[in-house]
Amino acid sequence: MAVRIATRHPDRVRALVLTAGFAVADPVLALAARLVKSLAAAGQWEDLARFALLSCMSPADLADLADLEPAALDEPVAQTLTAMPPGMLDHFDLVSRVDVRADLAKVSVPTLVVAPTGDRLVLPESSYRLAAGIPGARLIELPGAAHVLNPADRATWLRHVRAFLAALPATSA
Repeated sequence: MAVRIATRHPDRVRALVLTAGFAVADPVLALAARLVKSLAAAGQWEDLARFALLSCMSPADLADLADLEPAALDEPVAQTLTAMPPGMLDHFDLVSRVDVRADLAKVSVPTLVVAPTGDRLVLPESSYRLAAGIPGARLIELPGAAHVLNPADRATWLRHVRAFLAALPATSA
């Protein structure tokens, strides 16, 4: 969406920060979107929450759950289920249809692409391709970070975003 808005309304967009971004869903993301929609259509919300845990947390964060008894895993599943945003299904529907590859070369604003290297939902390669397609895009990696950033990764992300924004030329008001 951000790429599309930046190309259609360049007078309204000063910069882009694209985290775990993609121009078109790769096979992993396309299959995940189909699975999310299928589980939701079948009313299998707890299974959807389990899938979200597996695909959105880093291996290190999942390893922190290793000491839990199998029944205790129900708690993070329930927390994930509660945290699912109401527009999630619409989001995955859009994920399965969006293709902004033709727009990438038209992005004319400073762009920071952040690739969480431990992301198993939007593979880092998708972010790399996104950055390669946008003229002058700056790419940074968050080593080991998952699709959902943990507090330490969020702090690193924020530091990079603030530095990127601080380096933007001032605009006249």
